[in-house]
Parts: sequence; structure tokens; C-alpha cells
Amino acid sequence: MWAGGTSHATLDGFSPNYLLWATEIRTAIEWRKRWVEGGRSNEPMKTPHGKRPLRLYACVTLSGA
Repeated sequence: MWAGGTSHATLDGFSPNYLLWATEIRTAIEWRKRWVEGGRSNEPMKTPHGKRPLRLYACVTLSGA
């Protein structure tokens, strides 16, 4: 879900993110996914809808060193 985004310039406080999320969640359910990754930031929208933070880890390697 983090790859889908919208402009923060919305009309009358309407956020198209709700429509985007509804489609993404519906697709995840249809595809029987266990996890939906919502990307970073936008906590005010995510928290009321039951999304919880998940600690992320990164592995870095130097190639050719």
C-alpha cells in the first residue's frame, strides 16, 4: 500500500486515501493476504483504522569491497 499515494492538496477536507485504502484492503482480502504493509508515516489516518507499527530491519552489504 505504501506505493499508492495521493496529493495532500484535497478539496473540502476529502482525502482520496480512503478510497485507495478500501480498494487495497479489498484486494488483499480477495488474495488471502495475511499482512498488509501500509508504509511509513500518516499515523493519524492509520491508527484509528487498527494499523499498528511494525519494527523494520534493514540489512546492508557492500558489494565489490
